[in-house]
Amino acid sequence: MQLPFPAVPDAECTAIVRGLGRPAHAFFFRPPAAFAEKYPEPAAVRAYFDAQFNAPTQTELLDAQGRVTKAFSLVELKRVDPQVLP
Repeated sequence: MQLPFPAVPDAECTAIVRGLGRPAHAFFFRPPAAFAEKYPEPAAVRAYFDAQFNAPTQTELLDAQGRVTKAFSLVELKRVDPQVLP
């Protein structure tokens, strides 16, 4: 991955946390207004990217109350010279 997060206008890095035993950047994304108008759920997405390799390690879909409605987790990272792959 070239960037640690997708190009989303309202993306904000909220913290550096431990995820899967490794440091990870926590990002909070809100959908663009046109998408949110057409699809009210999910209200937001929280994503965690490995701090060293910028690989996505966990993604959570949130409802309007901030509750996790669905989560996806990465189990491990593999190195395929010279790149790390999820």
